[in-house]
Amino acid sequence: MLQSKEKFNLILFFGLILLIVSFLPSAAKAEIAISNIEVVDMINRTAHIKWSTYNNPTKGIVYYGLTPDQLDDSIAYGSYSYTHDVALTGLLRDQDYYYRILAIGEGEDVVESYVQLFSTDNMIDTVKPEFDKQEIVEIRGDAVALYWTTNEKTQGRVYYGTDSEDLDKYTSKTKLGLTHEVVITNLDRGTNYYLRIIATDEDGNERLGKLLRVNTYSEIQTTKAQTTLTINNFKPQGYDETLIFPTRVVLSWQSNLAGKSRIYYGTSENKLSKKIDVTLVPRSRYHKVVLADLLPETIYYYKVEVYDAVYSKKLTSAVRTFETAKESGESVVGGDYSANLIDSDLDGLEDSYEIEIGTDPTDSDSDDDGYSDKIEVDHGYDPLGSGKKAIFAYVKPRINNAIESVKASELRDLIESQVGKLRISVQDWYKLVNAYIYGEYPVEAIIKAIQYSGKTVHPEIPWQSWSKSLDYQNYINR
Repeated sequence: MLQSKEKFNLILFFGLILLIVSFLPSAAKAEIAISNIEVVDMINRTAHIKWSTYNNPTKGIVYYGLTPDQLDDSIAYGSYSYTHDVALTGLLRDQDYYYRILAIGEGEDVVESYVQLFSTDNMIDTVKPEFDKQEIVEIRGDAVALYWTTNEKTQGRVYYGTDSEDLDKYTSKTKLGLTHEVVITNLDRGTNYYLRIIATDEDGNERLGKLLRVNTYSEIQTTKAQTTLTINNFKPQGYDETLIFPTRVVLSWQSNLAGKSRIYYGTSENKLSKKIDVTLVPRSRYHKVVLADLLPETIYYYKVEVYDAVYSKKLTSAVRTFETAKESGESVVGGDYSANLIDSDLDGLEDSYEIEIGTDPTDSDSDDDGYSDKIEVDHGYDPLGSGKKAIFAYVKPRINNAIESVKASELRDLIESQVGKLRISVQDWYKLVNAYIYGEYPVEAIIKAIQYSGKTVHPEIPWQSWSKSLDYQNYINR
């Protein structure tokens, strides 16, 4: 048996060991590491990005875009896990996509991956396209004009005939796009025709449109006057305070045949140097344009042209005039006929809404990609650049644009009631509107962001998270 002194020495020895161990630094927690990144299941405009953080459970955010320095889209993985799978939706075909992964640990430590790249060149599509619109634009004695839109780029062909069970004639295919127009000519007069549109996407998926029925005008109904293109019903005819203002004017006219239209105008009758394409798709018999940035109390000259009408008709009007109002008359715009009702570029989006989302209210195609701002907004595409946004802002999809516009106006009123007239750029205002609507930032935080260069508003992180940051805490109470 051990003597009492030996026992004491052993106890003292182990006690010292325990004491030393207690003062040693605790084992460092393993750092977060993002590994096994892969892009899989690329089908139907969707791709899955998978990765692992085997040593730590984490949340994640994937930022992605069409260029490595503009990863403007994002989607979050909201629960802590060791393995992660995020679906990117609404992807374009034949595109290179760049992305990086942000991993957030339970202790709020953050690790980012390098920017990665994948291509959708070989993406499979098995989903049939959908029709958004199918319209008969015009019916004549021996011609019919059709217009339709699809939710993705397609080619279209119209099958037609006098027997609904045997559509034995067809048109040539339209170009690949979202909007389509076809004029069918050489039809028999006074005859019932059945028509069906077939839309085919790039992978060969077909969608049959509804069966349409038209009745062409009879020989008696069709006169030379009805097949000769005319332009009439110009407005305004004289001074009209609801249409003429100091710096803008609302002009309209009609044509008896549906067609495209443009206007030429200027301050000299012999030099109509400015041109605006007014009616493009679909063809129409009703044409309207808002001429902006005009000089007050100035006589302007203009002529209009209707072209690509049914029967391939084209006609240019005589030169006409109007005189803008005095500068003091500008207050009329703030009355019943306000900017909220004006659609200067006639793309289907009111000027006030275009200002809110950052597009150009005088340019129907702000990003010059061949598709109008209205078409891109309606189909979920970005009207200010390439790509389709499944997630719009703060990892949320876009709400109805009418509701968004109301909320944007609400935000402006709340801010101006506290700090007076806003003087910020359109792009900065666009970001603040998104923060208010999608990021759930309070008005107080947005006002501080205006005053302190954005410190209290983060363009990607929602208020609930950003309100805990040092930047937010340091500036919100100033």
